[in-house]
Amino acid sequence: VKVDKDGNYVVVGKSLYAPNMIGNHNTGGAIIVKYNSNGEELLRINHGGPQTGEFNDFVIDKDGYVAVGVKADGTGIIYKYDFNGKEIWHNYYGVSDKEGLTSIVLFNGNYIVTGSKLEGKNKTDNYQAALLKFNASGKLIDSVLYQKDNITKFIDVDIYNDKILVIGLFGSKKNNTLNNSSIVLTYNN
Repeated sequence: VKVDKDGNYVVVGKSLYAPNMIGNHNTGGAIIVKYNSNGEELLRINHGGPQTGEFNDFVIDKDGYVAVGVKADGTGIIYKYDFNGKEIWHNYYGVSDKEGLTSIVLFNGNYIVTGSKLEGKNKTDNYQAALLKFNASGKLIDSVLYQKDNITKFIDVDIYNDKILVIGLFGSKKNNTLNNSSIVLTYNN
């Protein structure tokens, strides 16, 4: 949830269809919703359908919203919409885990994004943390992969004193149990 310059609440997440609803509808999947301070809905943006996507995080830029998340098939997504809900651009990021791209910040005119990168679509037992930089047009212009153990992923990103701070986890599965630890890393621009 973020508050825009007009005091409205903007929320991202995942919208599911009502029980027993079938067919093609425009209310499921990854979602951005804007509410006024009285809780009245002002804008709704959906991407996909039921079980076909989720937005995990977003930033409010000078000309719209940029949201990151996942398609149902484990592909990371980044979408930019204007303030009226019209898509400006989008991009996909390879094969990621079930959460896709997890967080985003605006830094020096670029979007810094976290997530994970799998070796392949059916290889979910070994993946790397991914730190990505997209330009203002949505083009991937830089990426860093980091691996500390079989399963390594970045979960959140922030900027502090012109440094990129990322929080993640690493671990391995043994006997169907994930043994993991957390990690904080710092990167420059």
